[in-house]
Amino acid sequence: YNGKLFTIVGLEARYSLQAVQAILAGINETVRTILGYHLYFDFVFMIGVYPGIAAACILAAQKLKGGFRKVLLLLAVLQLVAWACDIAENGYLLCWLKDPARVSSFQTYHLVVYIKWALALGALLAAIAGTLAGWRKKTTA
Repeated sequence: YNGKLFTIVGLEARYSLQAVQAILAGINETVRTILGYHLYFDFVFMIGVYPGIAAACILAAQKLKGGFRKVLLLLAVLQLVAWACDIAENGYLLCWLKDPARVSSFQTYHLVVYIKWALALGALLAAIAGTLAGWRKKTTA
């Protein structure tokens, strides 16, 4: 916008309310269209990502017993919440893309984004840890 680069991650978490308003108001129609396509494609991407993370948690949980197994299963279910947060995030951005003056609920938007990332990355890391723990258990048994 206005000759400057911006990123999706910046729109999600780094930029201030004023910066997001300025970016969305300052981009040309080509960039606006590309950003819109990116956001719509993200809905398709979500179909694989969140069920994939949930599946990784479930597969890792099958190799374990006890409390960590329950945590992994809970994280698998919570991917529905992460998915809903991602849908809401894209909804905010698509709405704001159409009318940058309507950028509002910015704190709620950031909360939704942070919840999405915490649940998705937390579950992914837990699934990796659970898988490694399961393999370690298998090789030492």
